[in-house]
Amino acid sequence: MSPGNRALYPMTDIKLKTIKGFEWRGAYAPPRSDIEASELDARELRRNGMVEDYAVKAAETQENKKAPELDNKSAPKSQTKKKAE
Repeated sequence: MSPGNRALYPMTDIKLKTIKGFEWRGAYAPPRSDIEASELDARELRRNGMVEDYAVKAAETQENKKAPELDNKSAPKSQTKKKAE
């Protein structure tokens, strides 16, 4: 995703608990403190062993709804037309 698309696809912030102390967004985040990070940053911090596991909410799935049946259906189509001889 390019930097220009970040406004189109906003990431939700996830609350994380740090394991180790590190610099985060220009300030020091001490061990066992709570921070908020985007999903991408949270994934990277987890991969590096800086934060504990976190839970991400799954997106709601939309149900496919069938259109209501029409009362005035058209006449049934003929089986096959016979060719003129």
